[in-house]
Amino acid sequence: MKLLVSLLALALPALAWAARPILIPAQKVELPYLVEPQYPGDGEHEYHDVAIDGGELLVYATRRTGIEGNPLERAIHVLRRQPDATWAYAGLFPDAGGENIRGVEVNGDIAIVLHSTGARIYERNGTGWLLATNVPVGGPNYFRVPFRIDDGVIYFRRGAPSSPSCVPPYEEWRKVSGSWQQVATIGGQVCTNHGADINDGRFIFVQEPEELTERQPPARIYADNSGTAWTPVANFPSPEPNLPYLNWFGVRASLSGRLAYIDGGYVYRNRATTGNDWTFTRHHVQPESDLELRSGGSNGLVMRGNYLFLGGREIDYWLPSEDWEVIEEWRTVRVYRANASNSFDYYARLNAEFDLWNWTTSEDGRYVAALAPNNNQGYDPTVNLYVYEIPDTTTIPSTRQDNFESGNHARWTPYAGQFSVVQQGVSRVLRQASTTGDSGAFLTAQDWTDQSIEADLRPTAFSGTTNRWFGLVTRRTDASNYYYVTFRPPNTISLRRLQDGAVTVLGTWTSPVQFVAGRNYRVRLESAGEQHAVFINGIPVLTARDAALTHGHPGIAGYRTAFQTDNVVTSGSTRILLRSDLAGMQSQPFDHGEAEGSWAYASFDGGSAMRQSNDAITARWFSNVRVGNQVVSARLRPVSFGTTTGDPWVGVAARVADENNYVYAILRRSGKLSLRKLASGSIQQLANVSLPVTAGTWHDLRLEVIGNDIRVFLDGELRIQVNDGTIPSSGAHGLLTYRAVGDFTHMIGYQP
Repeated sequence: MKLLVSLLALALPALAWAARPILIPAQKVELPYLVEPQYPGDGEHEYHDVAIDGGELLVYATRRTGIEGNPLERAIHVLRRQPDATWAYAGLFPDAGGENIRGVEVNGDIAIVLHSTGARIYERNGTGWLLATNVPVGGPNYFRVPFRIDDGVIYFRRGAPSSPSCVPPYEEWRKVSGSWQQVATIGGQVCTNHGADINDGRFIFVQEPEELTERQPPARIYADNSGTAWTPVANFPSPEPNLPYLNWFGVRASLSGRLAYIDGGYVYRNRATTGNDWTFTRHHVQPESDLELRSGGSNGLVMRGNYLFLGGREIDYWLPSEDWEVIEEWRTVRVYRANASNSFDYYARLNAEFDLWNWTTSEDGRYVAALAPNNNQGYDPTVNLYVYEIPDTTTIPSTRQDNFESGNHARWTPYAGQFSVVQQGVSRVLRQASTTGDSGAFLTAQDWTDQSIEADLRPTAFSGTTNRWFGLVTRRTDASNYYYVTFRPPNTISLRRLQDGAVTVLGTWTSPVQFVAGRNYRVRLESAGEQHAVFINGIPVLTARDAALTHGHPGIAGYRTAFQTDNVVTSGSTRILLRSDLAGMQSQPFDHGEAEGSWAYASFDGGSAMRQSNDAITARWFSNVRVGNQVVSARLRPVSFGTTTGDPWVGVAARVADENNYVYAILRRSGKLSLRKLASGSIQQLANVSLPVTAGTWHDLRLEVIGNDIRVFLDGELRIQVNDGTIPSSGAHGLLTYRAVGDFTHMIGYQP
C-alpha cells in the first residue's frame, strides 16, 4: 500500500484538467503545378522537408516538369503569410535546387539549406534571401548538420558516418567581422543515444545508454559564457529506477524561457532572475497518457514561446483497418500552454487528415508546419503540406447537461413531434411519442461553432419497415441546415448533412449492435472544425470531414420513430479520451497507472482480459490523470469469490482524489449493484439495487459523474441515479476488487 499512497500523493494533485483543448483545423497549402495532372494522383508534389518562421514558409519539394519520362524538379520553395492568414506562393528559393538537398531550416533573417556537400547559410535583407557562405559538411570521421538557429546564432551537431560510434561536441557558429565561423563547442563527446535543444542561450542535453541495464546519466543544462566552451549550470539526476526499468527520462528534451521539459513529463524551472537556479517543479502527465502515446521522430517534443508541443498517436478519430495485415497509425500533435503555476494547460490538438510524418514550429510557437501522406498506412510519400495557426486565446462553452429531473423540458425548443417529460424506471426522460413524420427538439440557447452532444436514446416504436430512424443533431440554424446522425434498423449508422434542404451522406457504417425498440443506446455526435465523429457506447464508429456548416444548435431528432431521451450532455469541443482498451486490455494496467494487487494479462476460451487474481485483499488500479466530469466503463466479471465471510465484489471507480476519497460502483456476491463513496477512508453507501450476481457471468458496468450527478448503468440500463455535492471535484478513474478474482476488458474512460 505504501507505493500506491506515495505515488498518488505525488502525481494526482497537479493533474486536474479543467480546460479542454480546441481542435485546430489544418490549412492545406499547395505549390503551383508545372504540368497539370493527367489523372487523379498524377503529378502530386512530394514534400521532403519544411521550415517556418516570421511569416515565411520554406518547403523542400519535388515537382514534375513534364509528362514524358517523368522529369522532376527538386528545389526549395518560398511561401508567405498574407493578411487574410492564407499562404501565397512567392517563388523558388535562390540557388537552392538540385539532387543533393537534404533539408532546410529558417529562423528570423537566417536560413540554412543542407546539401550533401555542406550547409549553405542565407541571410535576408530588404530585397530577399542572399547566399552568405557555405559551411563544409565535415571531415572523414564526422558530418556536420545544422541543429538550431536561435537569436542570430547557428548551432551544428556532429554525427559519426557509421554507427555505433561516439559523437563529437555540438558547435556554436556566429558572424564575426562579417564572416561566419565556429566560436565555441557545447558539451563533450557522447557515445550514447541522446537528445538536445538550444533556446535563449541555454542548451539542454539528455542521454540514454545503448543498453538499458545501466542507470541513465543525469540530464544537463549548459549556458553560453562567451567563451570557447559552454559552461554546465544544472544537473538533473534521472529518477529512481522503476525495476525492471532503469530509465525514466526519455531521450528528448526542450526548454524555453524559465522552463525546461524532459520526455516523460519532467518539468524544471529556473528560479533565478539572472543566472541559473534550476529545480524540479512537477511531473506533467498528458490526459491521454494511458493511450501509450509515442512521440516518434526527432521533433516529437518542442518548447517554443509559451507553448509545449508533444507528438503522439491519435486514437479517438483513428478507426483501424479490419485487415490485421494492414499496419496503420495516426500521429498528431498536442499543444500545451504554460501557466502562472509553472504547469501546462491542455490547449489545442492539431486536426490532420492523415498521419503527420514530420512537423516543425515557428520560433514564437504560433505556427506549425507539417507534412503528411494521403493515408495512414505508412507507405505513401508525403504529398500533403499543412500549416496550423495557434490562436492567442480560446473560448470554449462550459459543459452542460439535462437529465429532466426538473420535470420539464423548458430548455428545449420542439420543431415537430409530441414531446413530454415522463417517469421511466429510476429517472425522468424526455419522451417523443409520435411515429408520423419528422420530430426534433433543439437547445436553441446554445449557438456554438464547435460542439458535441451525447445522450441516452431509446427507440420505443418504429413505423413501417424503411426510412425510420432516431438520432442526434449539431450546428442546426434552421429546418434546412444542420448535421445529423441517424440510427436506422436493423443496424445502419448514417452521418449526413442537410444544407438548403438537400441531403448529403458523409459516411455510413454497419453496426454490430442491432437497433431495436425498447433498448437503450448511449450515443454521441461531435462537430469540431471540419471534423465530425459518431460514437456509440463510448466507441468511435464513424468519422467524416466537412466544412459547409459552421455553427448552430445541438439537438435530437427522428423520423417515423417514437423515442425517449435522457442524460443529455453538451460541450463546446471534442471529448478527451483517457483510456481505450477495446482489444482485451493486453497491456498491464500498472504500465499506465498505479496498481495494487496481482494484475496480469489472462487468456481464456473466447477472449482475453486483465485479471486480478488475489482473492484475499482489496486490489486497485488507478489511472495517471484526473479530470472533473468523467465516464468510465468496462466489461467485467467476478471469476471467483475468495472467502465465505464478508461480501466480495468487483467494480469501477471515478473521481479518485487519492486512495481514501473516491466514488465507486460494484457488483457484490450478495446479489447487489452498489454505489458507494470513500470519504476520508470511510465507506458510505449511496444506493443499492438487488439483482443476480454470479461468478463467471459478464456484465457491462458504466459509471458517469457529471457535476454532482452520479449515474450507474448495468448492461446499458440506468440502475442508479443520485446527486451528491460532497464527492471530490476531480480525480482519476480505476478498477477495483475486494476478496475476489475479477476479469476486466474493453475499458473506456473519457471526459465528455
